[in-house]
Amino acid sequence: MSAKSHLNIVWDNQSYPLEFDSSAVGYHWKGPKALTDQELRTKVQEIVHGAIGRSQIAASQLLVGDDRVAIPVHGDSSLILPLLNALIEELQIAGVKAEGFVILCDASELDAIKASIKPGIQVTAHNPTAIEERAYLASTQAGSRIYLNRHMLDTDVIIPLIAAEPHGEGPRKGYMQGLWPNFSDSETRIQLAEKFRKNRKQVLKEIQEVLWLGGFHLAVAVIPASGGVAALISERPGDIQKRVYPAVNTLWNCNTEESEADRLILSALGDSHSGIDIKSLSQVIKSAANFEHFKQVVLNLWIDANTLEALEGFVRGTPASPDNHLISCLKKLADIAVNQKVYILSNIPEELTDELNLIHLDSPKELGNLVNRSSAQWLIIENANRVRFIS
Repeated sequence: MSAKSHLNIVWDNQSYPLEFDSSAVGYHWKGPKALTDQELRTKVQEIVHGAIGRSQIAASQLLVGDDRVAIPVHGDSSLILPLLNALIEELQIAGVKAEGFVILCDASELDAIKASIKPGIQVTAHNPTAIEERAYLASTQAGSRIYLNRHMLDTDVIIPLIAAEPHGEGPRKGYMQGLWPNFSDSETRIQLAEKFRKNRKQVLKEIQEVLWLGGFHLAVAVIPASGGVAALISERPGDIQKRVYPAVNTLWNCNTEESEADRLILSALGDSHSGIDIKSLSQVIKSAANFEHFKQVVLNLWIDANTLEALEGFVRGTPASPDNHLISCLKKLADIAVNQKVYILSNIPEELTDELNLIHLDSPKELGNLVNRSSAQWLIIENANRVRFIS
């Protein structure tokens, strides 16, 4: 009996185990390994209480008496929550009372965070349009007026908790943009987005200036793993990018140079059971574009309801509203499908995949047959919405 290689593909919006003959798999990349619960707890304890040989400031060193602590969180709650609960518990051991916490988050993550946090902990959604919820801090040298969430500035210690995704705004704009302008007002967000297009370095400098003016001493970045947390990095907010960005590149880099495969499977489930969004779909397609010399490409993914609706509207010529990101994404996919056989196993209806010139797979069994009956070598990449290709 031939050896088997196991792949957790995406089917019916959940992880589904599938077996391939190992002889058909040239290289199988799964992403970085997740920390165990005990490893995660130990890392959090070091962040709060310090550790021998650790040079970074401990959170407990910032606390005096009955200090109130704000934890503004930015990123997918399924990635943030394991750390957030442990951080709250360790800060309570350090002396912070339950009523002394304020957890701030984006409105989209409010319900998930509230459902998972212990009773008595205040959880508030940031509303960038609510004038009464913002407070003026100072102005930058470039003239930007700095507004931050009033609930945050009313506390004594602020510890930002940021999900450090391998793609998106974090690598481009700095992970601390998850604090400012994310927890600022809508006008500032719009102005900073425009300024970033014109002068990236100036905006990055302003973010550093805000961190200094606000007196922020500690931030925590969560680097995702394949189903969990790969690493935690705590640092002074002004220095955290220097440590997080190289760590993300190292953990999420997939080196395929030695693989002789000429067929590819890209699989992406995402962190939640809602499916992947437009940005994640775009990243999967960008990953596929790195393999234009491959003869066959299989996309295995499950997209969320909003993306599916937008995709259907675009294909049928009845979009609810123009989405340049989606249009660019689908044009890139169409370009790939011109010169390669592109199969797809997903929740996208067959009539839509036909319009996109994709070969529709009806079930995991069809994917298994495609691989096992092939005499060629396959490259399998899981977490295709996060993988990075750095030579």
